[in-house]
Amino acid sequence: MDMVLDDLEVSFEDLNPFVPGAGRQPRELLGRDEEFEHVAVLIRRTQRRLPNRGVILTGLRGMGKTVLMRRMQELCDQGGLITAWVEARREGAADDAAHAIMDELKAGSQSLLSPSLREKVQRVIESIGSISLGALGVSVGLSKDEENTRRESLLRQMNALISHLAASAKSEKSGVVLFVDELQDMSPAVLGELISLQHEAGQRDLPFYLIGGGLPNLPRVLTRSRSYAERLFEYRRIGSLPDEVSRQVFQQTAQSVGSSFDQDALDLLVGLAQGYPFFIQAYGDSTWDAARDGRLDLQAVKRGMPQARAQLDTGLYSARWQRASAAGQGYLRAMAEIGAAEGSGDEVLSSRVAQRLGRTLSALSPVRATLIGQGLIYMPRNGAVAFTVPHMGEFVLRQKGL
Repeated sequence: MDMVLDDLEVSFEDLNPFVPGAGRQPRELLGRDEEFEHVAVLIRRTQRRLPNRGVILTGLRGMGKTVLMRRMQELCDQGGLITAWVEARREGAADDAAHAIMDELKAGSQSLLSPSLREKVQRVIESIGSISLGALGVSVGLSKDEENTRRESLLRQMNALISHLAASAKSEKSGVVLFVDELQDMSPAVLGELISLQHEAGQRDLPFYLIGGGLPNLPRVLTRSRSYAERLFEYRRIGSLPDEVSRQVFQQTAQSVGSSFDQDALDLLVGLAQGYPFFIQAYGDSTWDAARDGRLDLQAVKRGMPQARAQLDTGLYSARWQRASAAGQGYLRAMAEIGAAEGSGDEVLSSRVAQRLGRTLSALSPVRATLIGQGLIYMPRNGAVAFTVPHMGEFVLRQKGL
């Protein structure tokens, strides 16, 4: 039987405006005005051929860094800048990362509004040429020296492409902005080259800017790659939203489709979400689904809480827990137990973990390093470890029976 969608009545459930999920664009993005203004200044200065610095956004998972960077990219596109977006991947090869960056830069240049800049960029691309993966061949059978030579050649090509694009863009009062999500996972060789490029661009007054997002340990990763990285970027910590902003996000999101939350419902939702953008979307979504007769009241929030917690477990916790080895899970469990017993939350001393497990710090070092490499924990300061996801410890404690 054919259905004509235009003739169907739209239900309250159909209008649910909340969008839980990694990187999904919410209807209301509030509380990040400083970050948007910083990018607006970068665009205006670039248009006047004035120097800028790259931007590094750090924070726990679920804070909305990816969403924020996507909006920043939209602003740069609207400002006539050349933009490219890549997501770094753990264990990703340098060749793959370099190719992805060059391919995205070439693709981004095709949407430029300025015909003259588009023409100049096309000439740059043609002059630099392209190396396909097929032309490079596979690495099987190559000696280590041959692999290094091939990688260095590809990195030089990436460097040349970005530098020439930036020079051409400057002549047209534009610039090049490379957005890299999960920057801490970038291939060390490519990461070092990008930092060096940012440094060289500043020295040569070329408008190339790296805007990267990642976990709280990202600044440490950057300075370990290049000691001068701490001076190259504007570092911005993306934390939880204030209660009043969280309240506005809940209410304005509902009002965008003609509804609203009761004040009692808002009070409970704000307390449950604790300012975490991912939590806001999950609890807003579940409350909407649990509403009866379209009433977003306190009872709807309470009925929706199990669904929200299940969404958080699925979207934030379960896959990360399963990624850890048995030894890794033991380490995470010890962290969670210490945090709960001592009231320290998601951050604990490494020495306390070792003590609880009856091991030495050095013996546990490989386990800790693996968990850091997997993006499950990070070192907020010397001698301490913390979960990269808010309230991961509470989830871990619920897994004791597994």
